[in-house]
Amino acid sequence: MIEFLENSPLTVVIITLLVIGYQVAIFYNFRKQYLADFPEPDEKDIIFREKKVAGRSKNLLHTLFAGRKTSLDVIVTNSELWIKGKHSFGSFLASKSKMLHKVPVSSLSWAPGKWNTIELKFTNQAGTQSHIQLGIKQSNAFIEAIVGAAQAANTETAIEP
Repeated sequence: MIEFLENSPLTVVIITLLVIGYQVAIFYNFRKQYLADFPEPDEKDIIFREKKVAGRSKNLLHTLFAGRKTSLDVIVTNSELWIKGKHSFGSFLASKSKMLHKVPVSSLSWAPGKWNTIELKFTNQAGTQSHIQLGIKQSNAFIEAIVGAAQAANTETAIEP
């Protein structure tokens, strides 16, 4: 096998280009879907926004020990909580960690976590229960925004002990 690869470097180049092309196609399709799902929100609808948020999904074993470090953008609008990447590639990585969400504020339950974090539980777009942890620097403002948005929608968010 090694002799074949050494004698035909064109085959190696073709295989490499096919693999790179496949990866570019996957990322392009993800980016197109991501931009459709997460358009830039109107500034007047944003109640709270913090960029450079760390987070991890507590549903997956590999993200219990490591999650996204300062690569998330958390937005609270009048009716929804958006957790997304700061840019398309960051969002692609966040999707692999199950950290891309657009959730109605009324379906959130939250609790303060350890070390200035917030634990969120909700039913995600796929209909399954999600449990994530966010390291938000302005946690009090975030909680006020969530509660305010829920009150504006005449619903309540659950606060867990």
